[in-house]
Amino acid sequence: MSFYPVESGWEIKYFRKKASTAFAVNSLVGESSALDTIEPAIAADAALVGIVIKEVTSADADYAENTEIAVPIPSVKGALMEGPVGTGTIAVTDVGNTYDLKDHISVDQTGTTYNAVRLYKRLSATLGQWTIEAAELR
Repeated sequence: MSFYPVESGWEIKYFRKKASTAFAVNSLVGESSALDTIEPAIAADAALVGIVIKEVTSADADYAENTEIAVPIPSVKGALMEGPVGTGTIAVTDVGNTYDLKDHISVDQTGTTYNAVRLYKRLSATLGQWTIEAAELR
């Protein structure tokens, strides 16, 4: 599954991608320690940058380079995105709680160590509207 901005409050910015790294379209990205670049988010990420909207594969001519890619980022605190739960299920009583990521494409509803995202609205047991909890407005 994937993450999608669902309302206003998002703007496109360009970030240098980590070289030789694949990115799935509509997946969350975080900052990399390598040369001020971005990389796919991992479960231990607490601060996310945004959602990458271009797939990057090893077949791309610039795969091994730190070229810039477009990333929708929150331009206001509380910008909503829709995304799936990969571990656990969402209950109505979970609204307002913060959770970890399972990976760059889903939330771990059972994890509360890094609190990367906050549940704004339950859409189903496995789909919700979220905010990036530790988003730095750029």
